[in-house]
Amino acid sequence: YSRVGGHYVELTGGEPLVHQKISELVRLACGPSRHVTVCTNGLRLERILSELRSGCVQLVKLSLHATANSSDAEWLLGPGWDFERVSENISRVIDIGTRIQLLYTLTQRNAVALPKLLDLALKWGVDLQLVDLIRSRNKDSAPSLGYLGGEVFEEYVRPRAHFERIVSDRTGA
Repeated sequence: YSRVGGHYVELTGGEPLVHQKISELVRLACGPSRHVTVCTNGLRLERILSELRSGCVQLVKLSLHATANSSDAEWLLGPGWDFERVSENISRVIDIGTRIQLLYTLTQRNAVALPKLLDLALKWGVDLQLVDLIRSRNKDSAPSLGYLGGEVFEEYVRPRAHFERIVSDRTGA
């Protein structure tokens, strides 16, 4: 892979951490000049802690679509999802020093938890990517999913946003 110019490996799924040989796969992906990312729901991060400690993985993308155990979390993530366990695993990864990016898909059911999520991301010192579904994608099959639009970002994100520096365009605006 490296001989043909490949430098980035992203292990994704489904859920890659349920694979019987995930540790072996991570070590196989690891190598000089390689950037390895693991995409996960965070429930089974203990299965690759030694690979994280050895520096094989540079980024953990963690799908976190709820900030507490609730019926909404179960609806979004399934009955086996456990926020406390995921939160503990996030702390372990932070302690190891591996970078985390939280992925949060906004729905009408979880938008109300966005302020708590923003506070958690700041507390943990992790990156956050908010995903808004496209209106037409789910409008017929799942009306409780779907496009929320910029209003949600304005309501929840802007009050918490702060800028280290202000960038102007060439017109000075």
